[in-house]
Amino acid sequence: MNLTQFKGLLRKIINRSIKVNFQDRSHAKIFHPLSLGCHVVALLLGVLACTPKIEVSPRAIIPSTVISEEGAVFEVRGIRLPGTRQEFLIRKGGGQFWIPLTIIRTLRFLGPSKEGFRPAKIFLISGEGFEAEVSSDMLLEGITDLGYWNIPLQKIQIVEFGTD
Repeated sequence: MNLTQFKGLLRKIINRSIKVNFQDRSHAKIFHPLSLGCHVVALLLGVLACTPKIEVSPRAIIPSTVISEEGAVFEVRGIRLPGTRQEFLIRKGGGQFWIPLTIIRTLRFLGPSKEGFRPAKIFLISGEGFEAEVSSDMLLEGITDLGYWNIPLQKIQIVEFGTD
């Protein structure tokens, strides 16, 4: 077999493998709608698997700001009420209820303590604000850059809760 005969044989093999008989419906199985959908899904999953992972930046931690009656400003991390469920006791309209620290944005005291409660304006994270009396027989504690810190609620003017 010479080179010319080999090329001819190769052409016959290629022509027969490419030749499609459209009377034969066996090729239609490849293009079945469900099969086509599976191919598209597999292609999309392959593309998604190859995309680089997006790194989410850590949430910025903003310390709470506490301003005392004397005007001293403290930046406090991990602010909490020691020995409680981390809720303020509120008195409004003759009823008492608890508000968790996690939903309060700002607590601004409006006057001195009477019968263990101080009048205050409370702003929630949701944007709502209302006036009520807050139990003032507690300490507020946390960590400053100098270490452990606490102050009684009777000596606080404003508390701006941070994100920590």
